[in-house]
Amino acid sequence: MVKLNEQDRKILATLEFRAHEPLANIARLCKLRESTVRATLQRFISEKLIITRRLYINPYLLGWTNYAIFISFGQEGTKEEVRFKAYLSKQSNVTWIADLGGEYQMSISVAARHISEVADFISKLTENFPGLILAKTISTRVKLKTFPRKYLSENTHKGLEFIQGGLGNYSLDEIDKKIFKAFSLPGFDSFRRLSERMGIPKSTFDRRVKNLIEKGVIQGLYYILEPSLIQIQEYRLLIKVTKPQEKFSERLLAEVKTLPQVRKWIHCVGEWDFELEINVRTGREVTIFISELKSRFANEITTVNAIPLFGEISVPATKAFFN
Repeated sequence: MVKLNEQDRKILATLEFRAHEPLANIARLCKLRESTVRATLQRFISEKLIITRRLYINPYLLGWTNYAIFISFGQEGTKEEVRFKAYLSKQSNVTWIADLGGEYQMSISVAARHISEVADFISKLTENFPGLILAKTISTRVKLKTFPRKYLSENTHKGLEFIQGGLGNYSLDEIDKKIFKAFSLPGFDSFRRLSERMGIPKSTFDRRVKNLIEKGVIQGLYYILEPSLIQIQEYRLLIKVTKPQEKFSERLLAEVKTLPQVRKWIHCVGEWDFELEINVRTGREVTIFISELKSRFANEITTVNAIPLFGEISVPATKAFFN
């Protein structure tokens, strides 16, 4: 376990969604010396509280859609499951993999331009791993918002959120693709070092990153954390509602986005209508959260299925866009 004091929590909360900013900016926001922030960041990395740095992109502006596949295994815990995860991690269109508990044992996010690509992907899975997948559910993500960990520290996250959704047809050129590839590399190299590894002048690299951020294609860079090291449990809440219209979607978002437990809000089309990812310390907190959510939206929320999220399998979320 990693113990955090108040200063640590403030630095971590400020860093999380600002991995693309100079440490001098983080120090200014925290009202601390840059050397203090740098030393604390290095400690977080050495303690493996910070696992890696990742690019957060909005694939919808590139003409892609995010699909989630929830899987139940017929041979859970077998060697085939290990081989299955290794296979998934090599697929260019897989952007996220997580181990789950309860009704589903795994969730996969797949980037595709058309639902037929998802059907082909699932067909290949069943061909390559016969008998492993007992059941599956596909959820089409209409819009997704990811929020900073507000439970770490107050007043360090105002206005910060990463978004996936909307429509677009922004076309990446070869330099853009090299930038995406650069940020898929493991480690914490500086922009200068990444530009050198990709053979791009530093000024061009910086200008292109800034342009992609301004266009909304890149939402930012963030640090991936290991929340279990600070005794945080993650759950996905799969929510069905009576009338999943836009007005309800907006009301639900407005209600949950300020809550310290909520990390993600997802509007879906599929077996359920919305997903929330929440961070809590105990299972009891999940029960309380669901009860309060249902009371706020009485007669509108019909069911909430809580799925434990045991851990993510790190895959570069940008592979589909630079291959």
